Amino acid sequence: MLSISRQLLQSTSLRTIARKRLQHDLDSSGTLRNFLISIPSSYSQQSQVPIILSYHGGTRTAQYQLELDLTNPQFNTFAMVVYPQGLNDAWENIPGPSENVPDVQFTADIIDHLCDLYCIDRNRIWATGKSYGGVLCGTLACDPNRSKRIAAFAPVAGAFYVKSSTCDPSTATFLVILVAQISHSSNFTVAMTGQ
Repeated sequence: MLSISRQLLQSTSLRTIARKRLQHDLDSSGTLRNFLISIPSSYSQQSQVPIILSYHGGTRTAQYQLELDLTNPQFNTFAMVVYPQGLNDAWENIPGPSENVPDVQFTADIIDHLCDLYCIDRNRIWATGKSYGGVLCGTLACDPNRSKRIAAFAPVAGAFYVKSSTCDPSTATFLVILVAQISHSSNFTVAMTGQ
């Protein structure tokens, strides 16, 4: 079910791992999916580490998203950053090029897998995404199961296509759902006005 880039893992000890970039393959809903992770140099099996899920924009890739600044040591020396790869470089519930694949379940599978493999702080799992990746962030924030597991959402330049009547976040785990929406009026791909 799972195939990790074993040679990368074998070349270093998980106890003293430097910031490493690994690709994980995972069967999710009967489809082989993959994601990249960047593990901080401070990671230890004895100390819990937070996760930042970072979703790429439409027509972009996990590799492109990884090259943004979430792993810059001036910004992040403490969190594992996870870069899921959309099928055909797209996410579900988004107008345009989408295969309507179960990306919400893929996110749950990633979290489960990482919690099994690494020492993860389950109360500090955060999600962000750019453009269509930001749209997926909104979808996750509205999901009654994922909002129990992800503590905060920070979509960048993402519109929200989930109808408010179907948005059903859970506050069972966290008292409130934290969302920081970042956008700009010059974004013509995902317009702030929704047009």
